[in-house]
Amino acid sequence: MATKVEVYFPYTLNFHVGSQPVKLYGAILASDQELSFAVSNEIVFNPHLFPPNEVTKSITEPFGMTGVILEDLGIQGHIYKDRENNGKAAADITLTAAARFPSIENFSLTGAIVFEKSSPRLALVTLSVDKPLTITKFIKGVTGEETWDWADDITDEFAFQSGDMYYLKRPDKAPDNYTFSYSNPKEKKYSLGYHLEAKLRIFQKYDFLISLDVEGKAIILRTTVLEKIDFDFITLENPNLEISTKSPNKYLRISTKVIILNTSIESSISAGYNLTKKAFVGAVSVTKDDVKLDIEFTWTKGSGSNSGFKITKIDGLPTKNKNLIEEYLKVFNKSSGGCEKIVKGWLNGLTQTSLTPGLNGSPSKVDGQMKLPLKLTYKIEVAGSSIASSEIDFEARFTIPRSLDDLPDAIWTSIENSFPTIATDILADPDTYKAVSIEIAKRGAAKGFARLICRALEKALEEVAKELAKEAAGVVADTLADAAELAGMLMAVSLLGVKDLIISFLEKIWDEIKSWFTGEDSEKEKAENQIREIRSHVEDAIKKVDERINGIKKAISVKSLNVTLNSQKQFLAVVSWDWGNDKKLETGSKLSCKFRLLSGEAGDTEGKVLSETTNQLFPPVKNSSETTNHLFSAVKNWSEIPNNSEYQMNASVQFVLSGFTFLNQQTEDSMTNAIKELAKVKEDSDVAKSFVEYLEDKLKEFQSYNTDGIGSEWVYAHSDTPSYTTIGKSYIGINTRIKDPNKGQN
Repeated sequence: MATKVEVYFPYTLNFHVGSQPVKLYGAILASDQELSFAVSNEIVFNPHLFPPNEVTKSITEPFGMTGVILEDLGIQGHIYKDRENNGKAAADITLTAAARFPSIENFSLTGAIVFEKSSPRLALVTLSVDKPLTITKFIKGVTGEETWDWADDITDEFAFQSGDMYYLKRPDKAPDNYTFSYSNPKEKKYSLGYHLEAKLRIFQKYDFLISLDVEGKAIILRTTVLEKIDFDFITLENPNLEISTKSPNKYLRISTKVIILNTSIESSISAGYNLTKKAFVGAVSVTKDDVKLDIEFTWTKGSGSNSGFKITKIDGLPTKNKNLIEEYLKVFNKSSGGCEKIVKGWLNGLTQTSLTPGLNGSPSKVDGQMKLPLKLTYKIEVAGSSIASSEIDFEARFTIPRSLDDLPDAIWTSIENSFPTIATDILADPDTYKAVSIEIAKRGAAKGFARLICRALEKALEEVAKELAKEAAGVVADTLADAAELAGMLMAVSLLGVKDLIISFLEKIWDEIKSWFTGEDSEKEKAENQIREIRSHVEDAIKKVDERINGIKKAISVKSLNVTLNSQKQFLAVVSWDWGNDKKLETGSKLSCKFRLLSGEAGDTEGKVLSETTNQLFPPVKNSSETTNHLFSAVKNWSEIPNNSEYQMNASVQFVLSGFTFLNQQTEDSMTNAIKELAKVKEDSDVAKSFVEYLEDKLKEFQSYNTDGIGSEWVYAHSDTPSYTTIGKSYIGINTRIKDPNKGQN
């Protein structure tokens, strides 16, 4: 039976790692198989067997491998006959150690120094998946740089997962392409200098096999194995990661071939790291048929549906002109409150709205579709000139295109399916709303301006309402009702700010005002001057509206009222005025008259009302000469006239335009609130009281236009009854008989 025998021969191992001397105590272990090495902590240690000199506890920066300390040293190796050196004894030794990075807290890996035939050759640190080493830590720990100011944030997302960090020392007389093979655990060749070869994981998801060289305080990194990376709409083929911190060409980029929507991009592209966007940013131009698309993309941290690789810009999508009349009309007539409808014909000429889509974010995959946030730039033209332009946000959704060729059409189909929403968003811009409103109003004349002002007031777009009112200054109304409708809206605009002006004045300094009125005369005068100033603003605004009202009264004014007796001995009143072709009635509005029989002689304006006919409609009838004098007539039997025995042929007539809204609720509320606030001080000041009375009278007047219409001035009668048919107050043959005293007959 064989007996296993192990004999230890103590030794002192002295060598240099670079310029650093190293001393270790151990033993050579002799067995029946081989001679191998052991360190003192692996044998029964007798301190008397070794010299008293202190052994080496650690090796700092082996071969100049900065940022690394090897400690907890151990030895592995064996002695053999070197056949290449005439059978002389040779030793291959690996000095094992723990590799510590002093600049990285609580971070250590496995290290080693490999001896080639007793000469230290390779310093090696083995990387671990369990302890990833980020590029940021590597730069700071190995090169000694405190910050990598142009890419710290992104390199924290780049971590070495497994591989080797090493330094290979050049042997004497070795060629420049010298390499060293070492089995640990598989045969691998190492190159001269300070290097790192490992798997690099980016954004906690994507793996690159890389090679990294250290040159002083700089590094150069490149990919050694290229693999395809797939995203929702883009595939990177053979992506090559490159990093350099070597001045002056510092960069962090990916070079790759790209497939976008199954369409291969022929040329390679380079995505450089953008500090502002904190991502790789690349661009590529693609020409398909007559469309050239310029596409930009970024790649940063992300996973899943938010993959981190995003298209950020698509330029070159075609601009198209679209007719959005129907959609604009729906917007103007939707939720219009008490405002009258906008007529489609008023939008003629607004047929050209150009739309230019541009990316406004990144496309994503949602429920199997492509979701594309867009910025739609629009321009609305009239007669070839732009009246409004801006941009709106729009989210397109469509089936993922099968190729890049299909992308523009897919986008436009989604846009066209969303025209109602797009038109609403376009008109949500106050400047665009104003420009389009003015164009529509011009075509609708007075009626158009009135209805567009009404909408602006409904939407609280005061500046738009004021601009429309300014444009309407010289507009001539097509019909009398149009004129009244526009006057009412101008009334509303004229009061914009008046309520706030009064309330602000009275509320903010209410206590001071009261003290003015109860204090010295000079203080009271000061308060009243403030009220006078406010009143001047109000009167200026209302004066312009009164001018419009007076214009309507003049348009419907009566030219003359002629009263006489007809051949049937009936009372006949004939009314005429210059109607003219420019005076029209709109459907829904009406022109009626009030007709009164009065006491007193014809033309007496102080006569008492004997009878009154209201709401009497008289259709216009042209006379035989086709002049512009239109005649209305009223006939009454003499017996129908009250107190006909004393009646002297006096009458009056007034024409009334009604069937429209003059004072809307908003305007009425403004005046009512102004009166309410001002009334707080009217008992203390005649000036305030006069102002309140003025506003109350105007409010009643404007309210009457809603209920009673706008009336012309009263016109009083003149009589065509021949004087020889009358005796005093008697009309011969009607209420008077002449008697022949000789014959006893009338």
